[in-house]
Amino acid sequence: MYRAGRVTARDLVKAYAWFMVADDLGVITAKDHLRNLRELMSEPDLAKAERIKDGLLKDESSAAKG
Repeated sequence: MYRAGRVTARDLVKAYAWFMVADDLGVITAKDHLRNLRELMSEPDLAKAERIKDGLLKDESSAAKG
């Protein structure tokens, strides 16, 4: 949704973060999406996506415990 801008505003940083989560979970197509998005993004945006991903995983871990 974030990559295409459907239902929500287009946000490549958030899209990249979610595709990294998908890749960590073993979604086969995630690597292709990451490669395609990486070509469109700056290094600072990639770093921001990494921080967002870490937050997403932290939030999910906290929810599972609580």
